[in-house]
Amino acid sequence: MLEITPHQARYALFEAHSFTSLHHGLKGTVHVMQRHRCIQTDPIDVAGRNADLTLQSRVASYAQSHLYTLLYETRVLFEYYCKMMSILPLETFPFFHVTRAHFQEKYAPFFTEHKRETEFILAALEEGPICSREFKGWKKVQWWGATSLSRVILERLFICGKVMIHHREGALKYYSLTEDILSPSLLEKDHLPHARCREEMTRMIVRASRLVSPSGAPEQWYNIGKTDTVKKVLHILEKKGDIFPVSLTGHKKIYYAPIEDRSIWENPLPPDTDTVRFLAPLDPLIWSRSLFNTVYERKYIWEVYKKPQDRLYGYYCLPVLFNGEYVALIEPYLRKGDNILEIRGFHILQEPKNKNRFHAAFLDELNRFNTYVGAERIQDLSAHPFLAHID
Repeated sequence: MLEITPHQARYALFEAHSFTSLHHGLKGTVHVMQRHRCIQTDPIDVAGRNADLTLQSRVASYAQSHLYTLLYETRVLFEYYCKMMSILPLETFPFFHVTRAHFQEKYAPFFTEHKRETEFILAALEEGPICSREFKGWKKVQWWGATSLSRVILERLFICGKVMIHHREGALKYYSLTEDILSPSLLEKDHLPHARCREEMTRMIVRASRLVSPSGAPEQWYNIGKTDTVKKVLHILEKKGDIFPVSLTGHKKIYYAPIEDRSIWENPLPPDTDTVRFLAPLDPLIWSRSLFNTVYERKYIWEVYKKPQDRLYGYYCLPVLFNGEYVALIEPYLRKGDNILEIRGFHILQEPKNKNRFHAAFLDELNRFNTYVGAERIQDLSAHPFLAHID
């Protein structure tokens, strides 16, 4: 078994997550999605949504329009539940058969109870894409609070695989019948054995995270099962040569990484040039908060759901990595009224050994981030003492 120190693991993860060699533009976005397979979505938009922030940290010249193109125009990608609601390569659709089958059984009584309304919506879908707001005056049911029955039916048809998201208009989702989006060849594969589905979904989680633990992150493994099931599937993938075990000095747990990263873990090195990256709050690197804490020896807590008086750092702070080290938190905010990128918070957690080198790399990344959000300029940084002297 390969054993390395947590410090070495930081270098390995920095490279394995594509932070050291940015890919470019639309093609780069496709490359990252093919390599990592799964990124988590979230509707909160402060300076881009979580999926955009995840890609921006790995793709040069990334634009939010890239995701729209790949999801709804070329349909290289699609949305479904993997690590919570996720964006995935379209060819992985058959691997979620086990999930869809589970929810088809779970929601069968609901669709029987609301048979007339469900048939009405399915008939409407035959005519083209629809959204829940097109059904006026429908009763509300309890589902995450009082929700229109039309929306609940569409959401449950979606998780059962009967419909897919055709496109979005802002936060509004338009759905189409699955057979109107998928090719016949993909539809024909949609009956894979459960064991195969679990193996493929596990491979995807490992490739997204680049290092995993079978325990300590139930949301990460929601589609796979409890810890004992995850361990069994990981052992199967290890025997097949798809993943390999890694131990961290001073820790008893066994971790796993994708086999294509073996050379990175055998000789983890710092990047050739000073590099800063801002992580999305739900970046795959942070899916297991306990593993992140083990590797980086400090916690990251997303405070977006905390009450203002309980926040230590800020509403939407992002981890800042410098040459693999977790050194700071930054809270960017795009002021849409005057199109200014405001840095509402900046907190040093570990002062870099060379402050000037960090400042230079930080400014490069901040300017790249500013280009990504399309702001006219960055607000004066002088309010943050550690950044006050950056030109």
